Amino acid sequence: MACVLFAALSAGPAKAQQTVFKLDVNRRAENSPATTEDGFTAFTLAGNPATVNGVTVFFEGNLDDRRRDVPTGIDLEQVLRDFIFGNVSDVQITLSGLQPGIAYTVIMYAFDTSSAGPRHAVWTANGAPLFETFFNGAVSPASADDCKYEGQAVSDAAGTIVLQSARGANDGGPHWAFVNALILDVENPCYNVPPSIHAPEVMVVVPNTAVLLDVAVTDDGKPYIEGCDPDDPAVGTPYGLAFLWSQESGPAPVGFDPESADVQCPQATFPLPGTYELLLEVTDGPVAEGPQSGKRTRFRMTVEAVRPVIGDVDGNGVVDLQDLRILAGQWLGSPPFPEGYSADLDGDGRVTADDLGLLAANWLYEASPLVISEFVASNRQSLLDGDGQASDWIELHNPGDQAVSLDGWHMTDDRDVLRKWPFPAQAVLPAGGYLVLFASDQPTHDYVDSKGYLHTNFALAREGEYLALVGPGGRIVHEYAPSYPPQQTDISYGMWHTLFRYFATPTPGLPNRDPFLGFTEKTSHSVQRGFHDVPFALHITCGTPEAIIRYTLDGSEPTEQHGRLYDPALPPTIDTTVTVRSVAIKPGLRPGPVTTHTYVFVDAVAAQPAAPPGWPTDWGWCTDESGTTHVRPADYEMDPRVVDNTLPGYSIRDALLDIPSVSIAMAPDDFISRTTGIYANPLSRWERKCSVEYLLPDGTQGFQHDCKIEVHGNASRRPYRMQKHSLRLTFTRVYGPAKLKYPLFPASAVEEFNQLVLRACFTDSWGLVSWMPTRYRPNDSQYIRDVWMKQSLRDMGQPSSHGRFVHLYVNGLYFGVHDLTERLKDDFFADHLGGRPEDWQINADFATPPGRWGTMMSIDPSTLDGYLQIQEYLDVENFADYILLHLYADAEDWPHHNGYAAVNAISGDGRFRFFVWDQEIVLDWHGRGASRINSTGGVGGLFQKMRTNEEFRVLFGDRVYKHCFNNGALSITASQERYRRIADAIDKAIVAESARWGDVQMSTPYGNTIQQPSPLDDVNHYLYPPAPNGPDYYFTREQSWVVERDNVIENYIPAIHDAANSYALINVLRAANLYPSFDPPVFLVNGAGQYGGYAATGDVLSMTAAHPVWYTQDGTD
Repeated sequence: MACVLFAALSAGPAKAQQTVFKLDVNRRAENSPATTEDGFTAFTLAGNPATVNGVTVFFEGNLDDRRRDVPTGIDLEQVLRDFIFGNVSDVQITLSGLQPGIAYTVIMYAFDTSSAGPRHAVWTANGAPLFETFFNGAVSPASADDCKYEGQAVSDAAGTIVLQSARGANDGGPHWAFVNALILDVENPCYNVPPSIHAPEVMVVVPNTAVLLDVAVTDDGKPYIEGCDPDDPAVGTPYGLAFLWSQESGPAPVGFDPESADVQCPQATFPLPGTYELLLEVTDGPVAEGPQSGKRTRFRMTVEAVRPVIGDVDGNGVVDLQDLRILAGQWLGSPPFPEGYSADLDGDGRVTADDLGLLAANWLYEASPLVISEFVASNRQSLLDGDGQASDWIELHNPGDQAVSLDGWHMTDDRDVLRKWPFPAQAVLPAGGYLVLFASDQPTHDYVDSKGYLHTNFALAREGEYLALVGPGGRIVHEYAPSYPPQQTDISYGMWHTLFRYFATPTPGLPNRDPFLGFTEKTSHSVQRGFHDVPFALHITCGTPEAIIRYTLDGSEPTEQHGRLYDPALPPTIDTTVTVRSVAIKPGLRPGPVTTHTYVFVDAVAAQPAAPPGWPTDWGWCTDESGTTHVRPADYEMDPRVVDNTLPGYSIRDALLDIPSVSIAMAPDDFISRTTGIYANPLSRWERKCSVEYLLPDGTQGFQHDCKIEVHGNASRRPYRMQKHSLRLTFTRVYGPAKLKYPLFPASAVEEFNQLVLRACFTDSWGLVSWMPTRYRPNDSQYIRDVWMKQSLRDMGQPSSHGRFVHLYVNGLYFGVHDLTERLKDDFFADHLGGRPEDWQINADFATPPGRWGTMMSIDPSTLDGYLQIQEYLDVENFADYILLHLYADAEDWPHHNGYAAVNAISGDGRFRFFVWDQEIVLDWHGRGASRINSTGGVGGLFQKMRTNEEFRVLFGDRVYKHCFNNGALSITASQERYRRIADAIDKAIVAESARWGDVQMSTPYGNTIQQPSPLDDVNHYLYPPAPNGPDYYFTREQSWVVERDNVIENYIPAIHDAANSYALINVLRAANLYPSFDPPVFLVNGAGQYGGYAATGDVLSMTAAHPVWYTQDGTD
């Protein structure tokens, strides 16, 4: 390449558009210059996010990619053949690092020859309409322009544009959002595009020999010394380009000529063999923020200084017979030789015995042994194995010109066990080739998947560990010792010539590219997260020398372009509830992990205002059941009517410090903006990145991790139904640990969690906006009914999910009491019941029956053989207990749904078991049990089948007697004590919930009108207790929650057991032939009633009953 400067310096009118970038989307597995359109920059999911010309491009969603084999036969061929698409999901593209408040033109190409039928997506930019993409893959476009869509977007105050797809009304396929290429132009005619540097990323030189660093630079000639008026642009005088070369690493100082290294193409001398890394910085004017200011571009070059192996005449990396043949052919001759090689090894002008001696001294020396060239220890989508799993992977490279048999070779992640995983005897690594294998922690050493990938019996640790390639005889050929450094998701690590480096773009099976030195160290905060009363100065430090620190106070992640610059001389003063997030930044390094600490000032929480700074005044729109659309008012205030009128020991301070807290931190727009916020768009299924902290009021250490967050639930998502929403947390290696590891629930042995739900308690809460008075209403909200059901099932001896109440904060604002609970997914069942997660089949909400459910339902259990057969599919005791509990509690939204069943027929016993879920409408309406007992919907159909068998009816009656009498789990005393114990857990916390959400019914101008029981003191009326503080109603602990708590304990539960009531459980079951018409015998030991337990030798057991008693002593009926 000639050392040339291409710059737009000629006179003429300024362009109205400047291109910021042109991205051609390529499939990860087929990314190469041949698949990239001329003039475009390649973009793949493997390199997502990517920074192009200073702009960071980040695709999000359930993403996949494809490349089609059939050419389109029109222009922009490489653009149209490959694409990224949302796999049954929307696509979000975030463009950051832009100039704030600038108008840009967004151009997108969208097409797929194999997607027959209409594919329609509606795109917005920062919430504003952008364009709609529409194509039918069965119809060939006449030109690429038929696949081109263009719109205008304005960057926000942070310099960000968020492109968001939504499924179009005319879409006819499972996928609707396709992106083949993305172009960004800026509409400011004075916009200064940064200089562009064109040079080889790698040079190979001879040590101690001067070479020219040959680069070309292009520039648009801006900015101008005279400035530029966007309304009347004219070509001015360029500042010109300034150059500066520097050395970032290497075995010795590089000699530059000129020594100042401030020219475009200096000469450089590399004194010692090894790998050198150089940095070229080019500026086109005074650098400052602003679209017309000067810009700086950085380019890194790697130089490999290689001293040839003496005797390696042909330069193939090994001194072998071919070199000897060349020497023999040149014997006693003088260079130059026609072959192009010279065997004059000592440089004396003739090929002699001295040269033969030098060759012999290095006979069969091989300069290029096999290496572990690249690996990914936290894989999300850089490469999938033949099973479709994103297992860790390792790449080996043979840089030599001879194939190597791997028979007798091993891989290991343990320095003490070098022969941990053997290669198959037939494995061969070709000359110059690569071998990719998956470190998937297989139980055997010989697993090969459907794509032919080998799988090891160990996995790679994201945090770092030893890794080695071991040759025959236990010789360590290549190792990462004592361990490789911590790894990031979809960032690979490996060899960049002779250096260990990270790689922004993993390239399995291809040469490594896009190296960088590593990450800055994580920042440290001088004060730990938690609860505070006294303001303090927060000092933030980092162990990376010369790094700068940026921090935020709004919940967003700080980046190189976003956040406040930390000044050690002026540390921020923390005097109110806030989440501080910080990161260290240094050129040449990627930002390390973000540190997140939430500081809660409880007295400040009590004063939380109705209009906190920086938060929107509304939460978007909601549409009611009539189709009318309303503006959804924001709700933040802690109601002073509650805050200022609490009982001693029940202040807001007491309430906030009585249970743990969870703090969520995330980009504010991701949470609450009208266009992209999950809370303002609760009907979406959007997932966003967040930080979650667990704060304990006694100062005990909790946890902080990054994870995914989304709105959880079904009907509760509708803003017209519920102002407060449930949230789901998913722990994933995409953002942090694959599982949360923390003893979250003291009563549970499970300490690892993939998903957790922050339940807002929907129909059992004051967050209700609209309701059905005969089904549920805010008057009697307790927040604990679902928890009581789950704990009751556990007390009955059955497995059940765990939970605990917490206070929730989001970006420093208080959002009330939530039930933090396990989500019923495959990993939950594996953790609690055993087996492999992938082997569990789940009938979620009784709406997703797996094949084994259908087989079970085809069995007729009315016969003895049928009953025995169905027990191979059903845990009958678990099922009886599950049904009994729901009949006992008068469950309303059941049995047609609101429950789970799960089975494992592969690594389990093959029997379905049942679990409580979403049972918030219970213990509030006598007689529902009788109305549900004959239902056939959902799990009711199975119950009706089982009732046809007498043995099951006997079993069911036995379970009733076991649980409902004699201090059983559903006896009066046990049910009351359990309810009070659960209520006691939020006895104080509910005060804070009252202040936060107790006035929802009056603060939303739509929804239901409060109704009252008549008479007001009728404890059995469905509207009891009466709503207090009318006509401007709001609910409180003392006036509402305590009243209903005591009503359930003292009135409702006893009434279930009072046979004088027609709706009493025993009466209902007897009428359905599910419990005998007479009472069972009473057992007495030495004349005193005793129901099981210990008896001494010689004690006398007697039984009394109104009917003859038959008994056994071997455990059978």
